[in-house]
Amino acid sequence: MSPVPSPSISIIGAGFAGLTSGRCLKMKGIPSRIFDKRIQRQDTSRIITLRPWAYEPLAKVLDINYQQAVEKDQKPDSIMSDSMYCPQGQIEDSLSRDLHVEYSQELSEIERLESQMQGLVFNSMPSHGETFIKSQLIVGADGVHSGVRHLVSPEVQPRILPYVVYYGSRRMTARRYKGDIAPHMKYPAMFQFRKETQTLLRIIPCLPSSLLDDAGHVHVKYTYSRPAHEKDPLFRPDRRVWEAETIPNEFYQEIEGLKDLGPVFGKIFHPQRVRQDKVLHWLMRSLLVPLEKLQELADQGILLIGDAAHTIPILGSEGANLAIKDGIDLANYLADNAFSQLRGFYGQRYPEWQRAMSESERRLFDMHDYDHDIFEQE
Repeated sequence: MSPVPSPSISIIGAGFAGLTSGRCLKMKGIPSRIFDKRIQRQDTSRIITLRPWAYEPLAKVLDINYQQAVEKDQKPDSIMSDSMYCPQGQIEDSLSRDLHVEYSQELSEIERLESQMQGLVFNSMPSHGETFIKSQLIVGADGVHSGVRHLVSPEVQPRILPYVVYYGSRRMTARRYKGDIAPHMKYPAMFQFRKETQTLLRIIPCLPSSLLDDAGHVHVKYTYSRPAHEKDPLFRPDRRVWEAETIPNEFYQEIEGLKDLGPVFGKIFHPQRVRQDKVLHWLMRSLLVPLEKLQELADQGILLIGDAAHTIPILGSEGANLAIKDGIDLANYLADNAFSQLRGFYGQRYPEWQRAMSESERRLFDMHDYDHDIFEQE
């Protein structure tokens, strides 16, 4: 008897969820194709906090010792004592090794074909030519702005939580960082709460592996966040994606109003230096696709994972961990069940997504509530 050909799997999105899925499927001898609309992978120097329930199975997948491969705080903090801290790019590089990602492929259409097959139409950038492929299973792992979700369930949209959040990045020499900043830093971050305005200042330290280039430059990341006010010029829930880099002058005015910050926060949140930094306006999005809808799509051969299925606020959340775990569990489920009862995958994962959404929104509130002062102050 001829061997039964493996069913075709198309993974849309080459972030944590998509790369982990592809890597784990390959390890199990299940072929897949990964598509991403980006021209290439973007800057991923952002530091990710990995929890044990994510990094332990991930270490097995990558066959590495995370205690040696990733910098770990020698003095466990009171918030996440067992956590690992790693540049996002380091994880993605490890996951994508020996995987072929087809970039510049933007999904524009999904067609229902005969014999339980799906037709996917991609716009190939920059030529704008069309590519058509057939697939038995589509895995939507393309993030909060998921093209897959938009095509199959456009009515599901994220909620924008009422918080002002700005994320900054400053480039400095490693020598300056080690002399001025590093001696005062703690992992995974340092926090300062401004009680009078419910404003939370956060500085994320650099890891040695996150050196930017041969010149020894690093990026120091920081966030400025607080609850939004009525008619708040800093809170722009309706802004378009590309307007994240448009920073209102009122933000810099608030930075100028910060007083008595201390040596480290005073250097990072120095008004003139912040004006020279790359600053982004972050929206705290929250989304959970209804279980009934996910099951309906699963019966059609479409699965949503990662931020495409469940988006939680990026500040203080576990989104990357959930995406990694989604990819590992999906590969295990497909290896055990093939394509029968795809909806059963959600029976495993959905309760954890519900818990994560509830906890992340509560944590975001607690971070900006002095009575829940869970962070060590400088």
